[in-house]
Amino acid sequence: NPVKDIPLEYADQRITVTKDAASSATVATAVAPGKTDGITYELVGGSLPAGLTLNADGTLTGTPTGESGLYQIQVKATDTTTRYAYNFAPATATISLILQAEGESLAVEYTGGALTTAICGDEYTASVATATVNSTSEVRMVYELKEGSTLPEGLTMNSNGQIAGRPEVPVQGHKFTVVASVAGNDTWIPTEAEFTLDITGRMFLNSRTINIYKQLDFERQLDLFVADGDLTGMTFALKQGSTLPEGVALDAATGKLSGKIAEPGTYKFTVTVTAAGYTQTEAEITIVVHEYKYVNE
Repeated sequence: NPVKDIPLEYADQRITVTKDAASSATVATAVAPGKTDGITYELVGGSLPAGLTLNADGTLTGTPTGESGLYQIQVKATDTTTRYAYNFAPATATISLILQAEGESLAVEYTGGALTTAICGDEYTASVATATVNSTSEVRMVYELKEGSTLPEGLTMNSNGQIAGRPEVPVQGHKFTVVASVAGNDTWIPTEAEFTLDITGRMFLNSRTINIYKQLDFERQLDLFVADGDLTGMTFALKQGSTLPEGVALDAATGKLSGKIAEPGTYKFTVTVTAAGYTQTEAEITIVVHEYKYVNE
């Protein structure tokens, strides 16, 4: 007999069917590598609305006449073809079927997106309370994280969809999913939305004064303090409008100043530091060039 050790891929899904109208919906979405046919579907949990039938090919046919609302069913997908060594193991998905009348909307309207950027160690607030019902926000909505979804460390979310706290670790593109539902009302179908949050780390470039003698080579490392995480790949550069003294170079990768200056005097310029996932920092650097004094003994 064929070995059934490679499961079909069959994801949970939501479909909408119009009440008192012929259905053309389908739950035939199971897939497997190189597999295009030979999959059958059967109802193994829950109940369909009256008047609706699940066929072996995954189509939902008939004219549903049941009560408007959410019908959650479990559908099993089975590979019926036989191969030399194996066929795909069955898979079961939960189908959230929304039955609603023409022009009626029972699903909460909710869209995710990118939140404002947070900074490590700073107080942060944001809101994901944007869900509506029939394009109105007058009903009271309740928000919760989807099971398995998490906020970055240091942040919490209340049932009103308000996020607050002090993020502790820099992260780029953290994704989490929020479920919005109507408080105390089982008629409206909850909807989930995915949000993205960037948390930037902090770094600080220290201002400093460098004393050197004219016509003598020097090297000085600029002082960068990284407050959060392990920073790599920073770039040092002159701030727009600033210029280095003639004869001095700035290493963009290390922040090292080197060279020599011919004329005594005080030279000021501003250096910036940028790095992916960190707030930009800058500082004024001063080089004081002294006359070289010879001492004869």
